[in-house]
This record gives sequence, structure tokens and C-alpha cells, in this order.
Amino acid sequence: MSRLFVRELAGAILLVGLVALGSTRLLAHPTATSFVLIEVGAMDEAGKANVAISVTTDRQSLLLKLGAGRTDAIASYARTLIDRLEFAADGTSLPLTLERVTTPAGKPDQIEVVLSATITGRAERLAWRTSLFSGYPVAIRPAGGPPPAADDYEWLGANEWSTPHSFQSSSSGPHRWRRAASLIALGFTHIVPGGLDHVLFVLGLFLLASRTRTLLLQISAFTLAHSATLALAALGLVSVPSAIVEPLIAVSIAYIAIENLMTTSISKWRLAVVFGFGLLHGLGFAGALAELGISGTDLPVTLVGFNAGVELGQLAVVLAAAIVMRLLPVASVNRRRYLTNPASAGIAAMGVFWAVERVFFT
Repeated sequence: MSRLFVRELAGAILLVGLVALGSTRLLAHPTATSFVLIEVGAMDEAGKANVAISVTTDRQSLLLKLGAGRTDAIASYARTLIDRLEFAADGTSLPLTLERVTTPAGKPDQIEVVLSATITGRAERLAWRTSLFSGYPVAIRPAGGPPPAADDYEWLGANEWSTPHSFQSSSSGPHRWRRAASLIALGFTHIVPGGLDHVLFVLGLFLLASRTRTLLLQISAFTLAHSATLALAALGLVSVPSAIVEPLIAVSIAYIAIENLMTTSISKWRLAVVFGFGLLHGLGFAGALAELGISGTDLPVTLVGFNAGVELGQLAVVLAAAIVMRLLPVASVNRRRYLTNPASAGIAAMGVFWAVERVFFT
């Protein structure tokens, strides 16, 4: 092994290590950490209806956005917070009142902000938007009903208005085509840009695949496996704590990358190994749907839509990697020395870092 190559490997590992140490929390496996639930009460004799708005998001992120140092200081920033939230009835924004700030049970890293509003008269068009975060689900529904299902949620971007809701008709939820598009978008963004660990795993598969057929076989095995466990987890037939799943996902990333460094060809066991790791990643994908109460009737649509988005995200990663590989001025005979090995070393370092972080620091 030449000194130049050793320096390349060391540099890749050092670079990834520095990035990882500077962004410990940001690189943990992501789930849907921000969501909004709006429950509209029944109209009283005076023609008024109370609205309860629950905004749940990442604690540290909200504190940074508001400039608050502690959770108990958020009430002092109520005006700043409310200025970035908007709930409207028939096109008119309603005054919001901060009721309380709490920590959801079992989720110390999150924070729940509960607000209230009052609707006067029979509003036909209720809508919501916020600039606090992007790529989040919101549900606007009558109070007192069963827990929200996936059909009750709509995924929005920053400052994007929700579909106007009317509880005077049967079509209060978003249209089916828009709901399907939202689920596909959720799956895609869970990979790009939200799933760096999954991206690195797919890149690890890409780096050692010398032929398109070989790569497609590995991606297919990975897809089949994670689709199976995602469905089983969503059905409640399989349940593995994230404290176990997330470190193992990190180990899978490191394993694939280290194998890339130790061999120049794909072993006969590679597909079986990729399939096994795909089972783990499927349990990780299930975490993205955990906040959505999926009922039996909407489960097939939800799984198909989300899975389609995940596959599109994976294909986007592979396509981008192939384009970059083609554009780089590196001859095919030098590809392993200057691209495959340094990149695999960096991915391995990141996988090991995540494994340690998720076992000892989360």
C-alpha cells in the first residue's frame, strides 16, 4: 500500500470524523419529529367553537429558532412563536393564545406547544400554516373523535397553507391524489435529504458494483427486505426498540464499507447479507410512520406510497453517484484507488461513529 494511498485513507477518515463530531445530534437516524394536530370543538349556543392546536417538534430546534435558552422561557417568547403560526377561518386569521408548553411522555427530546383559538360562526374553510419547520404533517379534525389516522394528515412545506377543511361536508380531508403525493414525498425526503445513514448504505452498495446488473440485484434484495419489515412493523406484527435497531443500522453501514475495502469483487454471500441488513433498515423506515396512526383501511395506500418514495430516493442517490463518477477525471483502472477505497473508508468511519453514538450517547 503506497504512502499516497495511506494518506488518502487517513484524510477521508479524519474528515468524516470531524464532521461527525461537529454534528452529533443532527446525524442521528431521523423520524417525523414535527407535527401539528388541530382539533375543532362543537359549536355552542352562542355560535362559537373552541379550537385546540398542538404543535410538537424537536426541543432544541425550537429553542434555537425562538432564541430561548430554556424550555420554561418559551412562554416569554409567546409573541415571537405565535407570529410564526397561522390558523385561519374563511380566509381570516384567528388570534392564537399560548396555553401551555409540555414535554411529551417518553420523548424528552421533543416539546409540545398547545395553543387555542375561537371560531365564531359556521366557518366553511379552516386552514393552517407555519414557517417554523418544513416537511411536517398536520391534521385538522373534529374534537372528541378517534386518534388521527394517516388519512387525517397532510404533509406541508414551510409557509404552505393546508387544504381548506370544512366539517359541514363529507370531504374534510385532502384529496386522495394529494394524499398519495404527500406519502411519496415523505418516503423520498426520508432518504433525501433526511436519511444520511440510508444514503451511505446505498452508496456502499454502489461503490463495489462493477456492473449495473450486480447493483440492481443488491438494490432489489435491499428493497424487498425493507419493504417486508416495514409492512410487518406497520401491522404491529414486529416491534423492535429503536435503541436496538438504530445501532445495528449503523453497523450495517460500516460492514458494507469495510467489505468494500477488503475485497475487489462481490462475494456469493453479499446478496444474503444485503437482504439481512435490509430487514433492519425496514424497521428504521417504520419509525418515520410511527407518529401517524395508520388504520387498517388506509394501510395499503400508506405503505405503497411511502415505499414508492423511498425507492425513488434510493434511485436518485444511485443516479447522482453515477453522474458524479462519470464526470470525475479518474480513469477506470484508478477508480478503486482514488474513489472506491477513500469513499468506503469515509463511510466506514461514519458507520462506526454512529454505532458508538447510538449505543452510548442516545
